[in-house]
Amino acid sequence: MPDYKTLKLRLQLMVSILALSIVIIAAIGISQARSEPESAQPMPIGNAPDDIHPTPEEILLEKGMSLTVPDLIATLKNENEKEEIRFWAVIALGRTGDLSASLPLIETLRNKNSKLREAAALALGKLQDPSAISHIKEALQDPSEGVRSMAVQALGQIGRDEAIAALGEKVMDLNEPSVNIRANAAFRLGQMGLDSAVPWLIAGLKDKSLEVRASSAIALAEFGNREAIPSLIEILKVPNARESLVVKAMNGLKKFTGQDFGYPKKHFAPATKEERDEAIRRWIEWWENH
Repeated sequence: MPDYKTLKLRLQLMVSILALSIVIIAAIGISQARSEPESAQPMPIGNAPDDIHPTPEEILLEKGMSLTVPDLIATLKNENEKEEIRFWAVIALGRTGDLSASLPLIETLRNKNSKLREAAALALGKLQDPSAISHIKEALQDPSEGVRSMAVQALGQIGRDEAIAALGEKVMDLNEPSVNIRANAAFRLGQMGLDSAVPWLIAGLKDKSLEVRASSAIALAEFGNREAIPSLIEILKVPNARESLVVKAMNGLKKFTGQDFGYPKKHFAPATKEERDEAIRRWIEWWENH
């Protein structure tokens, strides 16, 4: 019978062999994964992030459509094609980055179908073609609120002084029935980060609409413009102000000043009246001392 030392050595040997086997198996698995051809890996189609599916391209391919720019344009212009297919063709054209798609997309801004006009505005924003700005500006007066909203987004994506002026005019457009569109125009001006947007945003601080004033102030905070602070504090004073505005105002103040005097979000921890009043008091005190 083996003595104790022999049994101990055998046991240690078995443990070592088992550990080595595990390492070898893992190494083989990693090697196979690395050597697997790329064609075997699922690849996203188009320019969408990996977690957004199906993409417009995937939808069109599933329908048997070609994704070349000329074929997408032909699909768009085919009035006998289903509206859904034409819609996705428009979106896909914007995602190609090919400026030869600009003209047919501009023409689509005048299509009788409002969904196609929306898609065209969105696609032109993706293309970022400066020559389309004047046409997108016209879409800011479209009878469809959805088209006007997409036109605002598109101008924000393209940039340039002409686009800034168009968005600034929309901020101040008192004939615009949707306050949200005017507020979004101010928001887009802030996102563009161009100094020529500042005068429009300062003008927006004097608007009658709280939404427009709030968006203008929040956008101005991105420029580090001190004129935004009183309007941001004003938002906090408004009884029953929409929580999203309150949160944006607080974030704008924090980002601009580097201070944080607290204010719990309602959907996480409901703020009491005392907490709200205290936060407002501390912000006002800070502003008066600076």
